[in-house]
Amino acid sequence: MQETQPDFTVLSFYKIFGLPDLGALVVRKQSGHILQWRKYFGGGTVDLLTCVDESWHMRKDYAKESQYSLHVQLEDGTLPFHSIIALEFALQTHATLYGSMSSISRHTAMLTKRMFDGLASLVHYNGRRVCRIYNDTMDGYGDARKQGAVCRVQRATR
Repeated sequence: MQETQPDFTVLSFYKIFGLPDLGALVVRKQSGHILQWRKYFGGGTVDLLTCVDESWHMRKDYAKESQYSLHVQLEDGTLPFHSIIALEFALQTHATLYGSMSSISRHTAMLTKRMFDGLASLVHYNGRRVCRIYNDTMDGYGDARKQGAVCRVQRATR
C-alpha cells in the first residue's frame, strides 16, 4: 500500500474557496529529508547572523540532528497570519453553504449531466451535431460514483 501513496501532495485553498491566498504541502515523513537543505538565503532561513568569523550565518537546517521539525524549517519569513485566520472562516462558510463533500459531489454530478444533455442536444441548422463528446460510456453522467465533475468536449468539425 505504501508504494502507491504519494510522497508530496499540494493543494490550494484559494482554488477551493476563492480565498485566502494559502496553500498546503502535505509531506510523507519518510520523504521530508528531501526538502531540508536549501539552496538559497532569505528571510527566515537562518537562526543566527554574525560578522565575527568566517561562518557568518547558521541555517535552520545546519545540523543533521536539527532541533527544528520539518514544518518549522520550511517556514520562511513572517507567516501570513491574516490569511491563516481567514482560512478558518473559509472552512466554516464552506461547511455552512455546502454541508459535506458528498453533497458537492452530487451537485457537480448534476451540473455535469445537465451540461452533457445540453451539449449533446445542440445541432446546427442542417441537423448535424455541434459537439462531439468523448467518453467511455454514456450512462455515467449524473452519478457521482461513476463520473467526476470534469468531462472533455470538443467542437465537432463541419
